[in-house]
Amino acid sequence: MAGQLTNRGYWLSSFSEPGKTIDLPVPKASSGSVVVEVLATLVLPYLAQIHQGGVQQANLMLPLVPNANCIGRIIEVGPDATLLKTGDLVWADSTIVGRDDHTVVIVQGHLGGLGERGRTLMQGEWRDGSFQKYQKVPLESCHLLNADRLVKDLGYNLLELTTIILYTVAGGAILEMANLQAGQTIVIGPATGSFSGAAVELALLCGANVIAIGRTEKTLITLKEKLGSPKRLKYAVMTGDVDADAAAILRLTPDGKGADVFNDWTPGWIEKPVFLPAGLKTLKAWGKIILSGAAWGSADIPYAMSIHNNWQVIARWCCTRGTLTRVLDLINQGLLEVGKSTGGEFTTFEQVEDVERAKEHAAANGRFKNYTVLLPNGPI
Repeated sequence: MAGQLTNRGYWLSSFSEPGKTIDLPVPKASSGSVVVEVLATLVLPYLAQIHQGGVQQANLMLPLVPNANCIGRIIEVGPDATLLKTGDLVWADSTIVGRDDHTVVIVQGHLGGLGERGRTLMQGEWRDGSFQKYQKVPLESCHLLNADRLVKDLGYNLLELTTIILYTVAGGAILEMANLQAGQTIVIGPATGSFSGAAVELALLCGANVIAIGRTEKTLITLKEKLGSPKRLKYAVMTGDVDADAAAILRLTPDGKGADVFNDWTPGWIEKPVFLPAGLKTLKAWGKIILSGAAWGSADIPYAMSIHNNWQVIARWCCTRGTLTRVLDLINQGLLEVGKSTGGEFTTFEQVEDVERAKEHAAANGRFKNYTVLLPNGPI
């Protein structure tokens, strides 16, 4: 079947100039792999910065077809597939773990691993991402979606499901590392980004009290309004004065007793987690510090205070397969609502030739609940 098709993709070969749209061979499924028709793929706001070499810790190795994750339709499966078949609708997750060394992790087409083994995995079989019409992905990266349930019963358009990645990454922090429980209090910041906003949603779904922090009150108000202004969601505007900011957060905790979890989402173009010092001053004994962002510098955590309070400092990149499955189940059951029903706004670009325009649009307009989606094979 793959031989009857033609493939085109966005080829990035330099950090100093835009990529180009080129003809590519249609991938062929082999053992342990699947080939999907890329129906829709999310374009993140910071993607242009990565492609310009501005986020060094991404460790992106060129040349390649960039971008991570997609909603896809299987066109070919390898001979060892036991469940998936041609025609299935899938979520193709791009987090890839080395099959012979589980300490090696990359994000296909998006983030390189550490050291030579990560480089080998990034530049090998799983180099190319979703900015193409047809993509080869690992068999274990494809998660079967119930199209009847999601589209017919719940009313989703497939492009809305590209936001799954936001909730799976946030799930690594909230569901997995924090193991957040009903009635606990979590401080999340900066809270108005694509991933951190999803963390706020998951924390509310867990039954927690959520304190969202950020520099701009307008964006924090928008976050709260988009989520229906729930009583368990409060916000504090950060000023840069650590003591004043800590006091503002502490006042919002139940009885002023502090938070159980501080979850940091500092973006990759910032050196240090600027809200961490204030956040730590609000953390209870036995509290958890979850690092989920991408700051390129160091995080200063007071040693003696950590010891005396028995704090846990935990870093999490992406999530386990179990957490991903849990997020998909929450969406499928209608417990976690995503997309337009929760205030999401989508702008689509409907051919591979539009990648540069899509990246520019995402950079200029990307924020909480404002999404840019590429449809490499046209409208869906």
